[in-house]
Amino acid sequence: MGTIPRFGEVDSFYMDFLLELWYGECEVNEMEFSLNGKRYEVIRFLGKGKGGYSYLVTDGAGRYTLKKIHHEPCDYYTFGDKLGSELRDYETLRNVGIPMPELLDVDHSQERLLKTFIDGDTINVLVKEDGMMPEYY
Repeated sequence: MGTIPRFGEVDSFYMDFLLELWYGECEVNEMEFSLNGKRYEVIRFLGKGKGGYSYLVTDGAGRYTLKKIHHEPCDYYTFGDKLGSELRDYETLRNVGIPMPELLDVDHSQERLLKTFIDGDTINVLVKEDGMMPEYY
């Protein structure tokens, strides 16, 4: 494989999408992902965390969050099985009653998760800006 092409100012969604295309990790067909054989069209890139990329996607009937696990190094965290860790953490938080998006589907072979999409600020933003409300607990 050659070197990564240089890009000018590019929206972060398209930059991430282009890099995924360059590395062969994203299907080209109109910016779609598949999860257990079902196709989801990407509406927009939501963000990148230590364990994966999150996208707002649709199946034509609803909007969801699709998380694609990545295997990039993280200076402050050591991973073993990222997908397994994600699923264990989800169960732990759910079992103690913390409200969060519902896990709808898991594609173990492609390391992708599908969750309900909740529009609004992330928990990090709410805490940082003192926006937490009693009904969130």
